[in-house]
Amino acid sequence: RADTPEPSPLAIQLLRILVLSSRQVASSLVDPVDSLLRFITLLPPSSPYPAPLSTTLLVETLQLYTALATYGLYSHITTTASEPLARLNAYILSPVCTSPALKAAYACLLGTWITCAIDPHRTTPEHEILWSQVVGWGWTQDLNQMKSTLSVEDERHWTVWGHVWGAQAAWLEGARVNCVRAGEEEREAAIRALGPGFR
Repeated sequence: RADTPEPSPLAIQLLRILVLSSRQVASSLVDPVDSLLRFITLLPPSSPYPAPLSTTLLVETLQLYTALATYGLYSHITTTASEPLARLNAYILSPVCTSPALKAAYACLLGTWITCAIDPHRTTPEHEILWSQVVGWGWTQDLNQMKSTLSVEDERHWTVWGHVWGAQAAWLEGARVNCVRAGEEEREAAIRALGPGFR
């Protein structure tokens, strides 16, 4: 409706600040956060809101999910909302997505979820996200693909690079803990993927 006010990214930002204040507060906000899933399901190209607002709402939502995941909370969204998250992933990796802030927020969230999956006994409840799921979703391949959309020369991409490297470091640590022969095969694959960037 025309007379309905647009949602405010500042409201989501306030929620994130509250979440970061303590685990107890974060736990009390897990259920209300479900309502923000609508900003993931309606990506900027199909959102009823202007593209800049839609993108900012999406960035703030991902950052809120990251804040919750730092406590091992709300990781179940990776399973319960796997289809919208798969569409988000495809959008972020496409040429249509030009927002460094969105790419950075997504890479940071993947890194935090990967960290949660390394030891699923540390999530609340336990086993909310499993290493086998992370492997199955192909997040490490997605992170490698995201790098191909970034420029080393463009300063706007530097934060994205940092979060991508952080997520890949978490992936390698997880592979060391959870994979066969302490992740030897995964480390070799990472060397092959990362090698050209150091030549």
